[in-house]
Amino acid sequence: MTLREYYDRKKGIYASEGTPAFNGQLRHSFPRGDGPADGAPRLAPFLRKQRARLVRQVAAATGQHRYLLDHVVREMTLRARTEDLRIPRGEDDALLDSAILLTSLSSQFVYGGHPRYQR
Repeated sequence: MTLREYYDRKKGIYASEGTPAFNGQLRHSFPRGDGPADGAPRLAPFLRKQRARLVRQVAAATGQHRYLLDHVVREMTLRARTEDLRIPRGEDDALLDSAILLTSLSSQFVYGGHPRYQR
């Protein structure tokens, strides 16, 4: 197997992470930018800014590996930017909601909601 084939296979595995459930959980807490949330701050820059703090706090609370949590936060950030998700309430609430969501999504990622996490 060539290196290109190896990475193409890995890319195929991770491409299937874009499940509707993942997007649905994000949209449940953070609405899209159209409608009443149009003037609210964007979620993607907030997640980028708070990534280290979220990863550190969730890792301490759950025992999950930081690299896995970092991967999930990056995926959340990408989806938030793609979907133009907004923060409808204050940043404190957004931080709490993001931590809860990160805990849930990382658990789904490890325990069966996503294809097996492969190195």
